Amino acid sequence: TVLPAVVDGLMMGLGFTLALVLLGGVREILGSGTLFANAALLLGSWASVLELELLPDYKGFLLVILPPGGFIVLGFMLAGKRLIDHLLQKRLLALNTALPDGANS
Repeated sequence: TVLPAVVDGLMMGLGFTLALVLLGGVREILGSGTLFANAALLLGSWASVLELELLPDYKGFLLVILPPGGFIVLGFMLAGKRLIDHLLQKRLLALNTALPDGANS
């Protein structure tokens, strides 16, 4: 009753958080070639150890950093999820047709 709703809410929140972290990480890597750049501005001076330069001498890709870049990356993420779902469905269908008639139930 209440417990499944709580678990569902927590899992939805974790999934949404994971999607936002992935979206932000991809945008930062493609946009500036770094991760956690200028984290010290938000979290204090200790956070300067978090900064990673993943692509040295990278000139950057401005479109990915700007707001439309978020929608573009989100579109690629959704397309990737649909591709994974399609491949899993195809594999499941192939598995079901390969099984004998009595094994499908």
